[in-house]
Amino acid sequence: MDSVVLKGRNDGLALQLQDTADFEQIMRTLKTLLGKLYEETPTGDVSYRLETGNRLLTEEQLANIQKIFADFPRFSINGVVSAVIDKTVVNEMIAAKTTHRIGGVIRSGQTIDLMGDVLFLGDLHSGATLCASGNIFVMGQVGGVVQAGSQGDARAVVVGDLKGAGQIRIADVVEIVADHYDPDRPVAYLNELHTMTHAGLADLASIRPRLFKQMEAM
Repeated sequence: MDSVVLKGRNDGLALQLQDTADFEQIMRTLKTLLGKLYEETPTGDVSYRLETGNRLLTEEQLANIQKIFADFPRFSINGVVSAVIDKTVVNEMIAAKTTHRIGGVIRSGQTIDLMGDVLFLGDLHSGATLCASGNIFVMGQVGGVVQAGSQGDARAVVVGDLKGAGQIRIADVVEIVADHYDPDRPVAYLNELHTMTHAGLADLASIRPRLFKQMEAM
């Protein structure tokens, strides 16, 4: 079986790199194949998707493939698809779906920054910051900055008694708590206009249905 095979897909052309083949052999075959295709299509730009199967290309390997493509100016790579993903990516995905239970004291000047959701049971002093890429559920005392959606997730929420908090941040939106505190509306979220809004706990079922079920399970 050839180490590189040209495939026609519904969304374009693909170059299938055999995952069991030696990479040096793939490089040689790819150069020969591209040279032949270049002669057969003397005009027009053509882009190819690389399909690597159960092989993850390293940065160096991808750079070497790009060097071969550089010899054929009308050809380009429009993407790389693999049947496997990097272990680091897997760990990040797991972390993003994890709910961290945080207790203890976070003192002024300290910042806790976590991937995923946070159930906060401790004491956040004024001048301290608690950040999460997901949602933050406050069941402790907060006097500092509480930031949900720290990686830009505008659907994140902050839920709990935020009476003493200095600021609430969701994604890139900041609110001074003292100006908007209402004990009957402990849910802070961004509405469709990307504006900080507050609602009652019962409203969470309609605002973020999945989160409401998650809170019931806590």
